[in-house]
Amino acid sequence: MMNWSINLTLALLLSVCGWLVSLYFLMVYRRRISLKTWWMPSPIRISGPACTDIVDSRFGRTLRQPNAYWGLWYYGLLIIILLGVRFFSFPLNNILIVITGITLIFSLYLLYGLYSLKVACRPCLTTHTINLFLFIIMLMRFI
Repeated sequence: MMNWSINLTLALLLSVCGWLVSLYFLMVYRRRISLKTWWMPSPIRISGPACTDIVDSRFGRTLRQPNAYWGLWYYGLLIIILLGVRFFSFPLNNILIVITGITLIFSLYLLYGLYSLKVACRPCLTTHTINLFLFIIMLMRFI
């Protein structure tokens, strides 16, 4: 079993990656940056218009905002909580497993949406994979 400090560091890195992917998707959708921006690795980049079209589907928005917008808030909050737990010993381990668990359930719903729409959105799949790994890391704290 890995050291909890290592797990927190890994969770922090995954959260930063999730935040960057959410930022990329939102900025491409809003036409603020190019699909082929230099800082996003090509295997994660949006591959076509169907990927950004999902924002306008029933699966693409929550509370009238694109899901990537909420991803920025989620990963940003997670980064702050993880930094607090890691460096200031905030006792928030139970909150972390609840937050990542709820997010994983929402990710499963959105994966169903991608399947229903027959869209293989690489940034979406990346963030859902990150969410799975974040939940597993938090779950390992209790095993």
